[in-house]
Amino acid sequence: MINWITNNLATAAKSEVNENGYKIVDVRDMLDKKGNPAKLILEKIGAAIELIKSKHKVVICCDYGLSRSNSVAIGVLVKHLNWDFDKAARTVLKKTGKALIELGLLNSVRTALGETVKKPDRKTILITGAEGLVGSALCGLLKSKYRLVVPEKPQTGPIELDLLVKKFAPGLIIHLADPEVRSTNKAMAEMILNLKNVLDVCRGNKIPIIFPSSLAVFSGYKGKKVIADSSLSPKPGDNYGQAKFLCEVLLSKSKEVKAAVIRFGSIYGPKSGTIKFIYNFVQKAKKDLPIYTHKYKNGFPVLDLINVKDAALAIESVMKKKFSGTINIGSGTGLSTFEIAQKIKKACGSKSKVVFWQMDGSVANIVADSKEAKRFLGWSPKIAFDKGLKEIINYGS
Repeated sequence: MINWITNNLATAAKSEVNENGYKIVDVRDMLDKKGNPAKLILEKIGAAIELIKSKHKVVICCDYGLSRSNSVAIGVLVKHLNWDFDKAARTVLKKTGKALIELGLLNSVRTALGETVKKPDRKTILITGAEGLVGSALCGLLKSKYRLVVPEKPQTGPIELDLLVKKFAPGLIIHLADPEVRSTNKAMAEMILNLKNVLDVCRGNKIPIIFPSSLAVFSGYKGKKVIADSSLSPKPGDNYGQAKFLCEVLLSKSKEVKAAVIRFGSIYGPKSGTIKFIYNFVQKAKKDLPIYTHKYKNGFPVLDLINVKDAALAIESVMKKKFSGTINIGSGTGLSTFEIAQKIKKACGSKSKVVFWQMDGSVANIVADSKEAKRFLGWSPKIAFDKGLKEIINYGS
């Protein structure tokens, strides 16, 4: 399939082009990654421009019509039409529908064209997932202190993110974006792909990253209560824990990117949240309906609950300390689902009965060692669950 970008410039896979109808610029001898010499890149761009000036229809071809051909086409638009790089790149992405350009190659084209790039500014921060529970709280906390760059969801591919980085020059990326449903195999793949995209941008622009992981990386431990300190090795037991663990491995292997990994406990807040059962319990209590919990062979599930405002403050502490490495963040106190139900019943003045189903198997009960966050970050939680619970109960009423 030939993808026409202008009336006389297109890209395609070499096998799909009839050489009798068009003039071809073959870029298959280029590498589909960084490392191509500027001379070679400029020769390909120049060859296409000369053919266009001679009134020919030009198709730039590589093996699949995805990366090398589109990168060179961007260069042609910049040099021939005097477009800025951002406009040229977005035009090629839109016209071809192909976002699979190798980031290293694209930046090599940018360099060959003599494009200047702003130096990263530590007071500018790019935040993915800013519309979520944690992102909303964090943006509210930081908006008066930093310049925030908030990409929309279609802008989370590597090329779109890189264009934003080149435009606004953030000195830090905070990667909060997660799938709404996080327990499926599809969500696992999406989490890893999203992080890989962001990491590629961080690596190419020498920008550090803050990544929120989860105490779920310890969900394979099935004791009565397990204290997660720096000596406890990850042991993921479910899809979400496995996904976060694989993301941590990906970060650890990217030695050239400075990364801070924050393993949060269960984050809750009044707006919405990942702990759906709390909101379900509240709705049951308000209607005086029975509240059902679960009990496993090793007891009721225990959660380390952390208010979203405290989670945002923890991220800010990591920023201020310029912390890199991995740290576990939580209240340091575990509450069972049965205790949570009782607290909700009392706070609502409800007549609900709290009952439980006896479940087969065992469950993870993980609590963070809160002393480490105090020692390394100067952070400790400020909002007790009883206070945070009132915000949930009163929200929207």
